[in-house]
Amino acid sequence: GGGVTLSGGEVMDQPEFAAEVLRLCRNRGIHTAVETSLSVPWKNISQALPYINLLYVDIKHMDSERHRELTGSGNRRILENIQKLCGSKDRPEILVRIPVIPGQNDGRENLRDTAAFCESCGGISGIELLPYHRLGIETYRNLEIPYELEDCLPPSAERMEEITGFLRTVTSLPVTMAK
Repeated sequence: GGGVTLSGGEVMDQPEFAAEVLRLCRNRGIHTAVETSLSVPWKNISQALPYINLLYVDIKHMDSERHRELTGSGNRRILENIQKLCGSKDRPEILVRIPVIPGQNDGRENLRDTAAFCESCGGISGIELLPYHRLGIETYRNLEIPYELEDCLPPSAERMEEITGFLRTVTSLPVTMAK
C-alpha cells in the first residue's frame, strides 16, 4: 500500500519538476497523488497528467466573486481545469474536496451547486468534506499577516454529519468526511 503525494504550496507551479517526480514514481510502480488548487494554466497540468493516479482539488465556493473574497482569486480557471480533466484521456481519479468553513461556504445553495457541478463533469469519483481548522493562525501571526477567519470556529461533528447527509440527498456521487 501507500504511495507518493505531491502537495504543499502549489505543485503545478513547478510542472516540469512535478511531472518528472511523478513519472519516476509511476515507472517504479508507485501510486501517485497530487493535491492542487488547479488555479494554474492547463499546460502546467497536462505535463504531469499522464503520471497522476489520484488528484485532489478543493472547491471552496461555486460563486466566483465569493471565491475571490475567500481566497483572493476567482474560481473560473479552477472549474475549467476540472472540466478539462474530466474529459481527458489521461484522466486520473479525481476527488473534489470541500473545506467546510462555517458561515462562509456551508450554505445549502453553495453545497448543492458544488455537487451539481461535480456531477455534470462526468469524471469526479467523489466529494470529500474537510472541516475547517485553525492550524494556520499562528503562522499568520508569525508572518504578521491578518488572519481573516480569526473568529471562525471549526464546524461541529453534528454539523459535518448534517452537511454530509444533505449532500447525499442531492448527488449520486459518494460523499465522505475526511478522517
